[in-house]
Amino acid sequence: SRIEQRMAAYGLILSGVRGLFMASRGVERHEFHAYIDSLHLGADFVGLDGVGLAPIVLADQRAWHLAQVRSEGLGSYDIRPPGQRSIYVPQAQLEPAVGKNVLALGFDGYADPLRRVAMDRAVDSGGLAMSGRVVLASAPGEPARNGYVLYYPLFD
Repeated sequence: SRIEQRMAAYGLILSGVRGLFMASRGVERHEFHAYIDSLHLGADFVGLDGVGLAPIVLADQRAWHLAQVRSEGLGSYDIRPPGQRSIYVPQAQLEPAVGKNVLALGFDGYADPLRRVAMDRAVDSGGLAMSGRVVLASAPGEPARNGYVLYYPLFD
């Protein structure tokens, strides 16, 4: 029951993020940061590494997306893994923007089969979907960490 309660809390956080975007014409990077920071996700949310945004970027939008994110102060931002794909879903923002979360920026979760299944399930259902066990970003020199990613789609 504790795991179910924790997952429900994580779902409420994502629901709040969804509400933030639905109530606004656009949410700037600093506004998203301020919103997540105001939630004080520290000790009460052990196991939650971050809350992020991963937009769907079609192949012909890739250059525009890179220019947009780089213009927001992330000059070295790039989509990883490299390669041509018809759809990218890169981690464009991840809060708190420190440590391993910064390393995750640009990672295209849609290129990973386990994450892709969860993303597709979230889009198809319009609700929350959790990935299977995946390898999470880790700082250089730290051992690889396993975890799960929870997705909640946001439609324009």
